[in-house]
Amino acid sequence: MKRFLSFFVMLVLTLGAMAQTQHMKFMGIPLNGTISAFHQKLVAKGCKHDVEVSNAVGAGSRVFAGTFFGEKADIYVYYNAKTKVVYRAKACIKRSSEDNIIRKYNEVKSALEEKYPDAYMSEDEHNGYDSMVFYTSQGWIDLYVSKHDGYSETPYSLHIDYIDDVNFKKNENSKMNDL
Repeated sequence: MKRFLSFFVMLVLTLGAMAQTQHMKFMGIPLNGTISAFHQKLVAKGCKHDVEVSNAVGAGSRVFAGTFFGEKADIYVYYNAKTKVVYRAKACIKRSSEDNIIRKYNEVKSALEEKYPDAYMSEDEHNGYDSMVFYTSQGWIDLYVSKHDGYSETPYSLHIDYIDDVNFKKNENSKMNDL
């Protein structure tokens, strides 16, 4: 009986540890590990590192050009500048008209609702446009539209922002240690 009880306790602890190590995925890549490893995986998926823009945004961010949800997109990857651990990735799809960006928003929203049916979903507004946050056990996905001021052929952007809960919290704690 002791062996059975010990086995059962170990099983529960193992399953609990496994549940804690699940990470949010962006383009099928877990938001975990170093920026170098994440970079290599994005390049393997056909993304190209935009060195000039990455240098402009500074440490803790890397920018890529690639394809997301079948669309040309700018991809932003955020990582802790000290530990180099990735905690967030975002795709931005641009459009020239408000109607086109709203259609794309609704298309992505429907796909996310289908992929994450158990997520807690919270609708809101962001700069006059609908927005939606999908809360999952691994993190959350923030979906929103933005409009760029000034002249641009593509002033509207759809942001699909994936944040890993565990590594985001580690990043925030690391920043707080600096204070």
